[in-house]
Amino acid sequence: MRLMGKVRLRRHQIVVAVFITYIIIYLSFFSIIASNWTADQIDQSLQEEHKTVMSFLRGADEQIVPSMTINEWEHLADVRKLFTIAMIINVLAFGTLAGVWYFYNEQREELIIGSFRIAGISVLVICVVLGASIMLGFDQFWVLFHKVVFPQGNWQFPYDSLLITMYPSSFFFWFIVQLSARVCAMAAVLLAISYFMERMKLHEQAFENRKHKSARSRLRKK
Repeated sequence: MRLMGKVRLRRHQIVVAVFITYIIIYLSFFSIIASNWTADQIDQSLQEEHKTVMSFLRGADEQIVPSMTINEWEHLADVRKLFTIAMIINVLAFGTLAGVWYFYNEQREELIIGSFRIAGISVLVICVVLGASIMLGFDQFWVLFHKVVFPQGNWQFPYDSLLITMYPSSFFFWFIVQLSARVCAMAAVLLAISYFMERMKLHEQAFENRKHKSARSRLRKK
């Protein structure tokens, strides 16, 4: 029975860790988009167009930029759909974590320690793999990413198109660097919390064991 309980706990830790990993990446991604860093990378002459694009991606009513082609707007519409799906998944992830926290009364501390550790390690592994892929060839990585995420193939534009002018490959390179730095920092926080919680738990267990031994020794003396 104890083994079954450990297996069940491990499964729950993995499920919770998956949701935590997603939330970390989601929050890091959209915190960059909402920050001044994004606008600072855009040429001053294209700030209004950039604001229009960002407003559109956040779900505002469509606003046509005259110099943007239909294909560019169609691609942005696909990106906005992904943003919407990502937001829905994030809400579901938060809801699931809240439900687990509320109903998981037994071994809640073990659940947190294991989930944080698994999520932290998973995020660091993702960052290492992502970083290695980028360093070996960002352009190849970026093309592969678009082929997987946008199989309809409407993501290629002339070099002088407005989207490419506003958001060249260098923009996305440094965006991913920023994203990796933020998620790695959050992963480090999770691992630190997991470590200190585990140390505190071990100290508490050691204290309880010493207390029980002391009580038993006093009983023997009597």
